[in-house]
Amino acid sequence: MLLDFAVLRDSVYVPTVAKTEAGFYQIIEPVAVVKLSDAQGLINVFKAMLLKGNPIISTPKLGGRATSPILKYAPIKSLSKFDKEAAYWQISKKEGIYEFGPLKKRIDRGWEEDPTRMHKMPPDSTLDDVVTQVVKLVQAAST
Repeated sequence: MLLDFAVLRDSVYVPTVAKTEAGFYQIIEPVAVVKLSDAQGLINVFKAMLLKGNPIISTPKLGGRATSPILKYAPIKSLSKFDKEAAYWQISKKEGIYEFGPLKKRIDRGWEEDPTRMHKMPPDSTLDDVVTQVVKLVQAAST
């Protein structure tokens, strides 16, 4: 289970994260946009996306990268400019344990987990516990 999202200015962009038949993840539509200040709205969106899971899609053909679906909703229309201004986050569930935290830029392009900033929830944590903690951390980091 994987959920990536981006915080830009006063909004949080939460795309659907699909898993390709080849095994890698790709963000697709729909994309939910919630005001950063709307804690309950964020809790609802994160919970819904995590319950929905990662749909399986066919592997895209090589040659050219599609534009990020987030840009359709953002006030910035260039992915490079969006990447410079946004903070990317991730929620994942591995072996029954939820982890979440901000991502860091990769040297070769893209984003990856920052192990020093990831938060692990106790094994008995409910989904409500997880999304509530994610929202608190995201809002605190953005002030």
